[in-house]
Amino acid sequence: MVTLTQNKNLNRNGGCISLICPISHTKVEIPGRGFECEHPEIFDVCSMVKSLATVVGCPYCGKKFKVEDMEIDRLEISLKELIKSN
Repeated sequence: MVTLTQNKNLNRNGGCISLICPISHTKVEIPGRGFECEHPEIFDVCSMVKSLATVVGCPYCGKKFKVEDMEIDRLEISLKELIKSN
């Protein structure tokens, strides 16, 4: 089951994922994470690109990656759209 909590977190199967970007402190528009990140938490891809760094560190796990090595989390995008439609 997927729900949106009052404090803007995505609740998926009992675990919460914040929809607030830890970089910009605004709502995540394009959810992503580093290619080698193993955690479910996401940040906003546009905010990471706007930081203008070529090598960045994940705000959650600290793993270093190049901006072009970010992954867009299509599942989170689908879940956000599903919640909007309900």
